[in-house]
Amino acid sequence: MGHELYNPAIQIRIEREVIGRASTIPPLPFLRPPWEALAFAPLTFLGYVGAFCLWNAVGISFLVLWVRALRKNFPNLQGNSWLFWTLALAGFFPVFLNLPMGQDAIPFLLLVTVAFLALKKDDPFKAGLLLGLASFKPQIVLPLLLIVMSRPQRGRLFTGFLLITGALTLVSAGISGWSSVLRYPRYLLEVNRNLGNGTITPTDMPNLRGLLAVLGADRIWQIVVACVSVALIVIAGRMWRKAKESWSLDEAFSFSVIFALLVGYHTHIYDMALLILPIALRFNAPLRAADLHKHAMELFSIIVLFFTPLYLFLIGHALNGLLAIPIFLFGLSLSSGGKDARANINPSMGI
Repeated sequence: MGHELYNPAIQIRIEREVIGRASTIPPLPFLRPPWEALAFAPLTFLGYVGAFCLWNAVGISFLVLWVRALRKNFPNLQGNSWLFWTLALAGFFPVFLNLPMGQDAIPFLLLVTVAFLALKKDDPFKAGLLLGLASFKPQIVLPLLLIVMSRPQRGRLFTGFLLITGALTLVSAGISGWSSVLRYPRYLLEVNRNLGNGTITPTDMPNLRGLLAVLGADRIWQIVVACVSVALIVIAGRMWRKAKESWSLDEAFSFSVIFALLVGYHTHIYDMALLILPIALRFNAPLRAADLHKHAMELFSIIVLFFTPLYLFLIGHALNGLLAIPIFLFGLSLSSGGKDARANINPSMGI
């Protein structure tokens, strides 16, 4: 039934078969491209509970791979034990939230991280391939791609991205047919326009769109979001041109990730799991006690982002858009403190 993936009536029928007609939860629209549905298809043979447990096991395995990749490539991060990393990941609410909600931001985190490591090893083509595999979240990966395209060798990066996304488009066409593939962008726009029949709320989004929605800028927020987003992409792009001067590639990529999340048009708290990468990279550069005052805003924003009660309060009051403030402060602190010692990496290392 690949050709029915984006049929709202079919979606409602299937969901009611799974969760029961008595549920008060609005039907959740399927927003991913057809090729990702192919990846989930084997789980359907296990039943709902079995599929849920297996998918969480996959997510935890990806987190283990993520930690392994960072510890292998950044010597300063090897000083922290596996227990520390386990507690850090479990204590970062956006990462944890992926598990009970069965979301896919953890595989996204791993793909973006390995793409970053490919850039560290001067392999932009491989980085482009990996970002292409992460295109199941186009609202985040496309701004990130635009920012990273400001670096040298952008042609090889873009070639890798186009190659894998082209192949995935063919796979999607084989699953759902070309009519569904061509209708997919319009489907996303319609779901957004109708706010997912109550399942999509701009004030719940921890980005610029959500922040302006919380502030009540109803009539002008789309124009403001567009203008500010373009400005942030341009500013983040400049960081790549400075990467060989006062900035390291680690700082430039961290800045890119933070701003991609802010300008992404459709994000949720679980998408903030991607922030664990720039946070880890920041602590790869040791801080001296004498310099802590210089990084006060940076440390404050990280503490706020790790403060779980804040998430619970904002979720309960539909004010997630306010999370854009500590995210922005974290990015701003990186831009003002970018002359720290650069992290070392052994080019022969890999995931």
